[in-house]
Amino acid sequence: MRKLLWLIIICAVLANIAFAGPDIAATCDVAGANDVAILFTNDVHCGVTENIGYSGLAAYKDSLQHAAGSVILADVGDAIQGNFMGTLSKGGIIVELMNAVGYDVATLGNHEFDYGMPRLAELLDSSRATYVAANLRYTGAGENPLKKLLPYKMVETTVGKVAFVGVVTPESYFSSTPTNFQENGKIVYQFKENNDAKGRKFYKSIQKTVDECKKQGADFVVLLTHMGVASVSAPYRSLDLIANLAGVDVVLDGHSHSVIPGDWVKDKKGKPVLLASTGTKLESIGQVVLAKDKKPCSKLVSDYKGRCPRIDSLTLRINEKFQNLLKEKIAVSEVAMPVTDAAGVRLPRVREHPLGNLIADGIRTQFDVDVAFMNGGNVRADLPKGDVTYGDALAMMPFGSWICIAEVSGQTLLDALEFSYRAVAATNTSATPASSVQPISLESQELGGFLQVSGLRLTVDTSKEPSLELDSLGAFARVKGPRRVRDVQVLQKDGSYKPLDPKKLYRVASVEFILMNGGDGYTMFSKGKVVAKGLAIDADVFANYLKNSLHGVVPADLGETKGRINIQ
Repeated sequence: MRKLLWLIIICAVLANIAFAGPDIAATCDVAGANDVAILFTNDVHCGVTENIGYSGLAAYKDSLQHAAGSVILADVGDAIQGNFMGTLSKGGIIVELMNAVGYDVATLGNHEFDYGMPRLAELLDSSRATYVAANLRYTGAGENPLKKLLPYKMVETTVGKVAFVGVVTPESYFSSTPTNFQENGKIVYQFKENNDAKGRKFYKSIQKTVDECKKQGADFVVLLTHMGVASVSAPYRSLDLIANLAGVDVVLDGHSHSVIPGDWVKDKKGKPVLLASTGTKLESIGQVVLAKDKKPCSKLVSDYKGRCPRIDSLTLRINEKFQNLLKEKIAVSEVAMPVTDAAGVRLPRVREHPLGNLIADGIRTQFDVDVAFMNGGNVRADLPKGDVTYGDALAMMPFGSWICIAEVSGQTLLDALEFSYRAVAATNTSATPASSVQPISLESQELGGFLQVSGLRLTVDTSKEPSLELDSLGAFARVKGPRRVRDVQVLQKDGSYKPLDPKKLYRVASVEFILMNGGDGYTMFSKGKVVAKGLAIDADVFANYLKNSLHGVVPADLGETKGRINIQ
């Protein structure tokens, strides 16, 4: 009886130990000197001093060096663009900081292409990290400017070989500048095969790289996917990719700015794959731990307070170079205009927005055109209440986009508006999805190409489903059914409105990204005639408008929407 009692006690203890294992793994701390810690960031967008910052990241990395067998630092794209540091140095300052922090491997986000391929080639040369992208092919006639870009990197660690495979979103073609991917008007940088609307050829090409890593002896395969989980990106989401692959252990994701501490998603064979993403602007450090004979685990580190004096000193020196320019006061605002709501929805991408109106009004006023647009994806930071500086203007429009003017028909404008408001719904619940990887609902769907307008007012009838036909790249092809956008009217010089005439020519001003380069899929503007380009940088136009047209004061009433985009 006593032996039986002891057997029961021993079994209970063993059961508790077995149960404790997953609990410990769930915290995802480094448990032994043989463990491998993979730290990762995504969508930093030049937020080098925000939240944890690069200083905190460097300090946290240093704190793990003696605890883990290996510490690997990875970035999942969109690091070099987002504020004045990126814009004024064309990414150079950010790469300098990333080198100092000690990144080992990285992939390209869509905004790594914003400064053009020659500049990206220079940044890859200066980076100490190995950049990987398995799905970017160069088909031009000359030498590939991005020849340093590899499909994967194999790292020897205490748990075996770890392969890092990079995957860049095919949306890059339109969410960066399309002409950057062309030579003599022909696309020579390919992210996917043509005529691959369901993504099957894309998945197959990534599977080929995964299989190659396995043949080279990879014990773990980690994908760095700048793809996101937003439904608007299907079939090129990380979720879609996982469901169509086999042999992958971990997917570290970016692009949609999602916060995913760690979810298990089944692959093609039903095997669980760990998916994680940190959000944006260094809100968190992602941490994955690999250990022998255990499943990978992940967590987000969001409350770390450590600092690295070396990075702080470097950042201070960099900041000092720009302070005089950035501190220049351009206006006083009587109202704040936040661009993100409490649920994290970026409002200029889903609705008419006061700051979008203000920016578009500045463009229309300075260039005396009929209509002006600003794409919501180009509006990145709040207008503060109180003093507004040139640094604030650069933070709001960090791309340094040039303004141009085109003459286009009223019909082209109608097509652009139909394309712009295809994802608009009658209400915007702004609800956070119950699951961290649940597709974004139509009500809160964001589009970087959502047009903020000046010189127009219109109605979007959401009772009608979008009736657009897109081409193989996801760009506008034609409207093939009833239109959602109606009652489009154009502002006249005397302040009245007249119905838009489809046959009339209108002068339109916007960023070259939209009107000249087909950015965000606006291919219909190729039918127009560019009459002036390279006129001014968007942030400078905005600053001049506040200083000159508004006489340095943004009145409180401009903090309200003006009924330009009436959603029913």
